[in-house]
Amino acid sequence: MHGFVESAAEFMQRYEIMIVPLLSGGGMRIKIIEGMALGKCIISTGLGSEGISVRNGHDIVLCDEPSEWINRIASYYNGELDQARIGQAARKTILSTYDNLQVVNHFVDLYRSLAAPGA
Repeated sequence: MHGFVESAAEFMQRYEIMIVPLLSGGGMRIKIIEGMALGKCIISTGLGSEGISVRNGHDIVLCDEPSEWINRIASYYNGELDQARIGQAARKTILSTYDNLQVVNHFVDLYRSLAAPGA
């Protein structure tokens, strides 16, 4: 558990995984997206991934029960969790979905469709 850090990116780079046990709250989870963009394996809850385009076991690890948390963290500790593969998939997901250029292109396409004759 850590309090304030000067640079979130530098802090996240120090660790192989990010454990994000969110149990309440709303909105998009920017720190999860930032961690994924850095290629980190994220272990979180279903609520933690809400609003983010992810697939459990592919680009994120989701746990909602205490026993799942214990098993996933133990699998990491025992070298059984392929955090490198999950982290790479997470980075790819973010770059293909949330990259600034991709987001702008989606908005341009939306505006073009709304401005089209007969729209």
